[in-house]
Amino acid sequence: MVSAGVRRLVNTGTGWQHFGGAEYNPVALYAATKQAFETMVRYYTGLHDLKVVHLRFFDTYGPLDPRPKLFQALRSAVEHGTKLEMAQGNKLINLVYVDEAIDAFLRAEVLLRGQSVPENRYSVIPSAPQTLWDVVETYFSVLGKEAPLAWGARPNRNREMLEPWNAGPIVPGWSAKISLREGIRRMENES
Repeated sequence: MVSAGVRRLVNTGTGWQHFGGAEYNPVALYAATKQAFETMVRYYTGLHDLKVVHLRFFDTYGPLDPRPKLFQALRSAVEHGTKLEMAQGNKLINLVYVDEAIDAFLRAEVLLRGQSVPENRYSVIPSAPQTLWDVVETYFSVLGKEAPLAWGARPNRNREMLEPWNAGPIVPGWSAKISLREGIRRMENES
C-alpha cells in the first residue's frame, strides 16, 4: 500500500472479533483474519506515515445482498412456504442498513484527513440491539406476509454470539437514522 502511495486507509472489522465482549476473542476464522489484517496494518503504521480508521460492524443488510443471511432465508421461506428452522428468538443483533454503512465509511474518510494518531477504531452500530424475534416480526409486518418458523429448532453454533459486541466509540458525527422498518421496506422494494 505504502509503495503505491496509499497514506490513508479505512479498514472493515467485525464485532465477531470480540466473543464474550473480550478485547480480542474471535468467533470464527473469519474474525481471526480480520484481526490478522489489523495486526499487519499496525506494522505498517509503525514504519510509514500511514493513517488508518478501523470500523467495526456487527452486520449489514440491504437490497440485492447475495449472502445467505437472515433476510434471504426469510424471503425464501415466504416465497416457498417452507418451514424455516430458527435459533432462539431472544438473541440480540445489530443491523446497519447499507446506505448508513456507506455513510460511516465516508465519515471515516473525513476523520482520516485530520487524524494525528496512526490508528483509530470505531463501532458502526445502531443505538440499541434488537432481538431476533423483533427483527423477524418487523420483516413480516413490512411484507404483510408470514412463513412458518420453528423457533429454537436450530441449535446455537459453537461460539454463537447471543449479544452483539457494543464496545468502543461510535464513529464521530455518525448515527443510524434509518429505522429497521424503513430499511426493510427499502430493501424489499429494491430487490
